[in-house]
Amino acid sequence: MERRVVVRGVIYDDGKLFAVKHKYGPDKWATPGGALDNTEGLEYGLKRELMEELGVEPVVGRLLFVQQFYHYGYNNERLEFFFLIENVEDFNYVNLQKSTHGEVEIAECRWVDPTKEKGLLPEFLQDESLRDYVENVRPVLVRSEF
Repeated sequence: MERRVVVRGVIYDDGKLFAVKHKYGPDKWATPGGALDNTEGLEYGLKRELMEELGVEPVVGRLLFVQQFYHYGYNNERLEFFFLIENVEDFNYVNLQKSTHGEVEIAECRWVDPTKEKGLLPEFLQDESLRDYVENVRPVLVRSEF
């Protein structure tokens, strides 16, 4: 089975999470990011993905979560790394028209309340402890769902 490595940015400010809905795939909110290219580093890939999708260069902080699961829609294993993004204020000014891939890939982006927004992926981000992970240094949460 093929394994796909994905990087995602956790952009969190005052109880809100910056999330995107993609044009293709499930009609769900998700943290921005995407798959790594071959031999691409985690942080570099995350910076590339957020620049392509949102036109904002992220300041990548510490690793918060790792998720491993079988992705039925693509028939592969996913290994996802979620990094804290430190320059949250820059995401108040996202203009998809100024990004290279945003208008093609992203249907909508906005700040959501992760405890109230239905359909946020992954579901563990809907837990109220997200604030604690962002505001305090805690061990990396590793979730494996098979």
